[in-house]
Amino acid sequence: MVPIGAAHDRGLLHRGVWIGVLRGPATAAELLLLQRSDRVVTCPTAWGLVGEHSAPSEAWESTVRRAVREELGVVDIASLGPLGVPVLFKSNYSRDGGLGGRRDRTKLDLQVTALYWVRLAEGAETRLRFDAEVARWRWASTEAVRAMLARERSRLCNDKIRTLLDHAVPLLEAHLAEEAAGRRLGPGERRRRRYSGEDRSRRLDV
Repeated sequence: MVPIGAAHDRGLLHRGVWIGVLRGPATAAELLLLQRSDRVVTCPTAWGLVGEHSAPSEAWESTVRRAVREELGVVDIASLGPLGVPVLFKSNYSRDGGLGGRRDRTKLDLQVTALYWVRLAEGAETRLRFDAEVARWRWASTEAVRAMLARERSRLCNDKIRTLLDHAVPLLEAHLAEEAAGRRLGPGERRRRRYSGEDRSRRLDV
């Protein structure tokens, strides 16, 4: 076991999560975006989702709950779940960008990344508290995030981060579609689909 800083220096495999925090009804949901401070070493001023490294042997869901507590200052989670399967994220920030032009630093990220969605408990979004690494925050629709990916790519850290967000957005939209469908269906129909081949094939298609 080595500190996460040493893992980045040496390009060692580690685990972490990237979290789409959602608010609002499924048909008009918004996603929490954070802008990093210009004082941080990695990805200064870049926008992104809530992220956290996993401790050794820490379960994905435990990492998500800890991230919400530590990064957002709240413990009230109404619901959460995975988005697809974990992906391997690789970035050499010295080459790909994201170190703010500093040539005296190196960072090699090799992270198995689990993508999750989270819905906070009612009223929790009014109590968010961020640390000094966050300069600004805002809520945005997935359409607005897609527009940022298409026309304002420089607002994100580097192409590897942009690719990860590009991968996450359709998964979030698929989840929101499932939420909307679930609310239109009664509990019995939701149970039937959950255990039917129809529901399994739909999840596989996503």
